[in-house]
Amino acid sequence: MVKTLIVLGSGGHTAEMMHLLTQVDTDDIAPRYYVHADSDAQSSQKAVSFEEKNGGKDYIIKSIPRARSVGQSYFTSIFTTLYAFIFAFVLILRIRPKLLLTDGPGTALPLVYSAFFLRFIGQRCRIIFVESFCRVESLSLAGRLCKPVVDRFIVHWPSLKTQGEYVPGLLF
Repeated sequence: MVKTLIVLGSGGHTAEMMHLLTQVDTDDIAPRYYVHADSDAQSSQKAVSFEEKNGGKDYIIKSIPRARSVGQSYFTSIFTTLYAFIFAFVLILRIRPKLLLTDGPGTALPLVYSAFFLRFIGQRCRIIFVESFCRVESLSLAGRLCKPVVDRFIVHWPSLKTQGEYVPGLLF
C-alpha cells in the first residue's frame, strides 16, 4: 500500500481523475488523501461517491485555498498561489505521501512543488502528472509549470508526445 495524495479540480479535472482511478486497484494506493480547492464542493462529493461505489474505506478528503480562480489576473494569482502554497506545504508535511497523482488543475501547482521541496529534507514523494485529456495541441499552464519537477509527465495525444510520455487509451 502506498499513501497517496490525489489532486482534484473543478470542471473536468475531477471527472478525469475519477476515471483514471477506475483503472487502478485502490487497495494499492491507500490511504488516499483527496485534496481540492476549498471553493470546490462538487469535487469532494464526487470523491465520496467514487469511494462509496468502490467500497473505499481508507480515504480522507482535505481542502486548501484556491491558487487561482478562473479569470483571475496572473498578477493577483501570484499572491493567492503563495497563500495556497503555505497551506499545501503544511498539508504535504503532515501527510507525507509517497505518491502524488494529479491531472493538472491549478490546485496542483502548490501541492506538486511542496512535495518536490520535501525531497530536500529526505522525504521522497513520487509525482505523476497526467495532462488533461482536453489538452490536444499544447500543455496547460499547470503542466508547463509542474513538468520540470515531476517524475512522470503523461500526455494523451500523439501531437504532444514530444512534450511528455504518450500513453494512448489511458482515459478513453
